[in-house]
Amino acid sequence: MEGRNITFGKVLREKRIGRGFTQKELAELASVDDSYISQLERDYKFPSARTIEGLARALGVEVADLLAMYFPPSETKGAAAFAGRENEVAAFESCLSGREGLMVIAGRPGLGKTALLNERFIPACRDERVPYIYFDCRRLTSYRGFLKDLRDTFASRKGGYRAFDEIYEQCESIERRLRGRFKDPFSLQVTAGVAEAGAGGEGELTYAEKYIYREAERLLTEEFLAGWRASLAKDAAKAVIFLDDFHDVGATVGYWVWQFIERLNEAGVLGRKVLVVMTVRPPRPPAVREGLENVLALELKPFTPAEVEEYVQTRGLKLADADWELVSSLAGDVRALALWVDYFKAAADYAENRLGLAEDALRRLDEELSPHATEGTLKNGALLQMKARRFLGHLTRLQGRLAEAADYYGSAAALAEGLTEGRPADLGYLYLDLGHVCRHRGQWDEAIVYYTSACERFVAAGEAIGQGVAHASLGTAFRLKRKFPRAKQEYRQAATVLNELKGRTDAGREARRWLASTLSNYAIALRLEAEELMRPGEEAAARRSLERAKATCQEAITVSDDAAETAVAENRYGLCLFTESRWRHDEGAAAEAADLLAEATRRHKRALAIFEDLGDQYRVAQVWADLGVAAAQQGLVHDAIINLKNSVAIFQQMGSQYHRAKVLVELGLLSEGGEQLSYFAEALAAARNHNDESLAEIAAAVKGALEAGDARAARQFIDEQTAADAKLKPFFEVAS
Repeated sequence: MEGRNITFGKVLREKRIGRGFTQKELAELASVDDSYISQLERDYKFPSARTIEGLARALGVEVADLLAMYFPPSETKGAAAFAGRENEVAAFESCLSGREGLMVIAGRPGLGKTALLNERFIPACRDERVPYIYFDCRRLTSYRGFLKDLRDTFASRKGGYRAFDEIYEQCESIERRLRGRFKDPFSLQVTAGVAEAGAGGEGELTYAEKYIYREAERLLTEEFLAGWRASLAKDAAKAVIFLDDFHDVGATVGYWVWQFIERLNEAGVLGRKVLVVMTVRPPRPPAVREGLENVLALELKPFTPAEVEEYVQTRGLKLADADWELVSSLAGDVRALALWVDYFKAAADYAENRLGLAEDALRRLDEELSPHATEGTLKNGALLQMKARRFLGHLTRLQGRLAEAADYYGSAAALAEGLTEGRPADLGYLYLDLGHVCRHRGQWDEAIVYYTSACERFVAAGEAIGQGVAHASLGTAFRLKRKFPRAKQEYRQAATVLNELKGRTDAGREARRWLASTLSNYAIALRLEAEELMRPGEEAAARRSLERAKATCQEAITVSDDAAETAVAENRYGLCLFTESRWRHDEGAAAEAADLLAEATRRHKRALAIFEDLGDQYRVAQVWADLGVAAAQQGLVHDAIINLKNSVAIFQQMGSQYHRAKVLVELGLLSEGGEQLSYFAEALAAARNHNDESLAEIAAAVKGALEAGDARAARQFIDEQTAADAKLKPFFEVAS
């Protein structure tokens, strides 16, 4: 388990296997789906806290054992996770041990008042075993509820609270009756004991109702304090009440909470046994009532550059220069800083193949951003949400959830269009992403429209690399439509643009990477064109096209200084050699064909080794599939089946249903009888789990393969499949 690629999924799998459980057995013990266990172990999902507890219980381990890779042991206390604010933390610790009873923290929105409580003050309470309770005052709508939460948190429920509970129930009963007369009983305004009907009401409270409300709140306070004082006397630690965003509390509740603080002071426990920590907005803290002398008022300032750097480093992030420049500009908006750092942390998880963890983090980030991005209350909020949604599009597209990916990219594009002028490049890359989704769904004309729009945006932005990528993407779309002359034209245009950039110091490395990718794709178009030309009368043109494909692959290998793109070019050179080997075999040159096939296999294995070193599972699986086809061409059926099964296993582990289905069809072609039908049925099931376009393609391949053999057996198989799942019927009709 040593190394940088330890993930929750790997730890869970190790613990499960160690206990001898199957995925289904663990799922039953933890009360979850066995498919969910599979997703967790592949790091496509990250569980909730409750699910983690259930898994730990089922495995007989501590929660910390499952989460050790995310929360490594540290010599520092938990409160140190939030960088900066050392003066405020020192003041809080002084209040815990001193005589202050009220700590007022003022700060404009975004400076991190809530983060200070949650990431420094509350962890400090946990470290020192100080009892505390936290209230978000935006959601504090009932003084009775406030007192009941205090009672449930700090004081024993046994004895001394009978009168409190009776009064509480009477108040609840009165409120239920009032709902018949007032649309919103909580809108009733009570100030200094005087009640008036609020805007949502339909009349005045009676004198008796006013009196009951006023007396009920007073009696509840007295009854609670009478019971709580005994608990406070026994407890050595000072209790802490956190009132976050107290400026947002309603007038009625705010009045009674102030009354409660004053009663704590009168009872002699405020400061001695109880500390109230309150966050508010400037320009100044709320007026301190007469008689409250033990008050400490602080005003938050923006983070210093050193604090920003520490904040980033404590999260283990190494940011690029551009990202660091953006983060540094957020020192005055701690909330925005925290959210951007969350985004970069998700990007780091993605880079480490913790896909489920990254996706869950980005979903939480998107949900938290929604109100702020639309209202413009968060610095760069719309830009961050656009980037988060684009990232979610990448993750869902990678997992084959193409409709979901299209939605994310579309909403990100809408956000990009609404941003201030000067960001056409962002929109260009989003159009590229939307084009990729259409291409993967077989919607090639739609993809061409998006790629063309992307190219226009890149020209407007002066984004040369983007222009090159857009032309290369257009080349791939035309290649898939088998319009090879236009595809070659676009690839040449892309190569021209990227060649001009490859020597530049600022963009040269990125340009060379994309140039190598473009040349590799150009080689595919040349090879496919060669195969199409290989018919009587056009053999010479076919051979010239294949030679150009091989030369283009070699150029890609030469220009690339990126290991992954070098391996891609090696693999595609191998595909060219496969094609040439088949031609030589058909011409009767068996020895030459065998030599070409052996060289192709060496190329593929070289690419495979590079992809395995890089941890690129998708390409590892793809090369295994190519090796399987190569072995089949050589008549090595046993080796071919082993290679194809390796590919299927990896695609299954990745959840890549479409590619798994394609390889299963290849396995079916190498099998006979019931085994062949089993592979074809599994391929159809995998394609159905991907999307309708994939199902149509696989259904056509299966039907064609079966009818090439026994037409009657093919008809029987199709009838059985459509009887088991009526959804398959239209796809087999399309296939025919």
